[in-house]
Parts: sequence; C-alpha cells; structure tokens
Amino acid sequence: YLTGQRKWRCINAAGVHGDNYGPVWCLPDTGDIICFLKSSPPICLDSPSKNAITWVTASEDVLWALDNKGKMYVRMNLSPRQPCGDSWRSLDVSQFSDVHLVVIAATTKFVWGVDNKGMVWFRSSISAPSDSSIVTAWLKVDSSTQFKQVVVGPLFWMVWALDVKNNVYVRTGITDMLPIGEAWEVVPSIQCVHLSISEDKVYGVSTSYQILSRYGISYRLPTGNYWRKLPGPPPDGRVRLVASTRAGSLWCEVGQRWEMVRQRWEMVGDRRESMGS
Repeated sequence: YLTGQRKWRCINAAGVHGDNYGPVWCLPDTGDIICFLKSSPPICLDSPSKNAITWVTASEDVLWALDNKGKMYVRMNLSPRQPCGDSWRSLDVSQFSDVHLVVIAATTKFVWGVDNKGMVWFRSSISAPSDSSIVTAWLKVDSSTQFKQVVVGPLFWMVWALDVKNNVYVRTGITDMLPIGEAWEVVPSIQCVHLSISEDKVYGVSTSYQILSRYGISYRLPTGNYWRKLPGPPPDGRVRLVASTRAGSLWCEVGQRWEMVRQRWEMVGDRRESMGS
C-alpha cells in the first residue's frame, strides 16, 4: 500500500486485467495524474490543462480528465506496450452552456457523466473526434433526482449512481438498442458515499465507511439480490474511496493518513454479514 499525507480525489482500476497488466489511475488533491503499474515505479503524467485537474477515469484503452473550469480531455490508445497512451486531446464541451461535468465514467463503448447541478449525461462514443468528424453530442438523462456520482462496469449495461443524499440507484432498461436505458431504480436497504463496479459485483462504501458488496447482479436482474459487508482492509481504518478491477481486486483509500490499500477478497462460505435486500 501507499502511505502519505496527500488525500486522493479519485482512484480508477478499470483498466487492470487480472494480475498481469493494467494501470491504476489516481488523482491526489495536488492535481497530479499518477499511473501505478505492477512492475515499475509510478508515473506522473503531464497535465493536459493549465487549470487544476479535478477528475480522472479510464476504460480499457482511453483515459479521461476534467479540470475545474469544465474542460474535458482524453488520452487514447492505452495498451500493454503503451500503458499511458499517446498525447492528450481536448474535447468540445460547447454544448454545456450553463453547466459543466464534474464526474465522468467510461465503458469500452459509452461515457456517462454528472454535472455541477446533479444532472446525469450520456455520450454514445468514447472516441475523440477527428478534424473532419461530427462532434458526438451528450444527451441529458432526465430525472428529478440530484446525483453526485455515476459509475459503470466493464459490461455496458452495468450503470449505477449515488444521489446527494447517498441513496443508491441502478439504471434499468439498458440494451444494445437503448444504451441510455429507461429509468433509475433505487436499490434499497443501504446508503453509500462511493461506488465502484467489477464484472459481476458492485462495491460501495457505506455511510459508516465500511466496504459492501452487492451480489446476484445479472443482465436480467441488474439490481442484484443482496448486500454483504466485507472485512475492512489492513491497516484498520475508515474507507472513503474504493476502486475495483474487472476481476474484483479492490484499491481503497483508508484512514486519516490517506493510505491507499490494494486488497483481494475471496468468498469463504457465508461468514460475511448480509445487509438484506
């Protein structure tokens, strides 16, 4: 694990494939974009903006960044040979006239975001446009709920969100023909301050700063069946952020010293505490 006085704004491990390859992307409160790799020292990327970077996220081959003025940047062609991709490109955000995105989450096909007023947005392409192509529009996902986080999984139909009251939602009705989905459905019995998604589970940090896992998620049942509480990662402390790899290894920010811990949990019988449905 990594220890220091810095506070982590966000952690993303979506590009990690098993235990073999994949960067973990982190953004401390200094605004530096840091790439952690398994077999080499951390890499600090050059910033795409003169303004402070406030959010980073990644799919398997694209890195996204937001600055505090609402500007958006992408870094394409992440790969095992080039884990940090090529150069930064700025995206056109002129359609956001009176709002700006503060959170983004990317699958291998689509991008979701939350603006500074709590509205969710959807983009039907992860690619940066070429000089001759039409700019891909962001579509507003209508809702009366004010959201603060949207997260996506490696499977495009896994889209979850948190509102400003820490209620948990899942996006239902997502299909190949309707990737924006149909509705937000509340997932009952628990509140969370942060979410992350693996290939088959959703992980949440509860309002008491414990790690929870949602089981029974499938394409036919995107809400899943029940929550279970996971044992806290060492050293003991309150968890604030959690980031899952595709396979379910977790990176967490823990305690008052902002230690970042990597942990792998395995199900052993039914010894974990069920949190109901």
